[in-house]
Amino acid sequence: MFTPDDFGKESVVYLRKENRTSFLRLLVLIVLIAAAGLGSLAAQTTGTILGTLKDQSGAVLPGAEITVTNIDTGITRTATSGARGEFRISALAVGTYDIQAGMTGFQSGVRKGITLTIGREAVVDFSLQVGNVTEQVTVTGEAPLIETTSAVVGGVVLVVGSFGTAAPVLRWLRD
Repeated sequence: MFTPDDFGKESVVYLRKENRTSFLRLLVLIVLIAAAGLGSLAAQTTGTILGTLKDQSGAVLPGAEITVTNIDTGITRTATSGARGEFRISALAVGTYDIQAGMTGFQSGVRKGITLTIGREAVVDFSLQVGNVTEQVTVTGEAPLIETTSAVVGGVVLVVGSFGTAAPVLRWLRD
C-alpha cells in the first residue's frame, strides 16, 4: 500500500476529495433509486374499472355516461364511453363500488358491490335496454374474480418489525 510520503501532500488531499465526491455521487444515486421505488409502490395501491356498453341487440353505445361511486367514501368519478362503447376509469382507491351507466333513450344500468383490490382491473360490461330514462335495471353482484386483463398478481404483505410490531406494507408481487 502507498503512504502519503510516496506521492506528497497534494496527492493525499486530491484522493480525499475524490473519495468524498464518489461517496456523494453514490448517496445521490441511492436516494434516487429509493424515491423511484417508493413512487411506483404508491402508484400500485389502486385499481381500475373498465368495460363496454352495448344495447340489447349487441350494438355498441358510444357517448354513454358511466359513474362509479366508492361506497365507503362517497367519492364519485364519471367517464364517457368511447367510439367502440368502451370505458376505463383508472386510479380508483381500493374499496367497494357501485357503477351506473346511462344514455338518453335507454334504461339506466346499475351494478352494485364491485370490490377493487390492489392492481385489479374489474371488467363490468353493460347491456342497456331501450326504455324511459326513469327506468333502471339494477344488478347486484361482483365482477369475476379471475383476472383476464393481465398476468400480474397483486396482494398485501404484512411485515413484522424488529420490535415485534406488525407494520402493513403494500407490495406488488410479480411472477
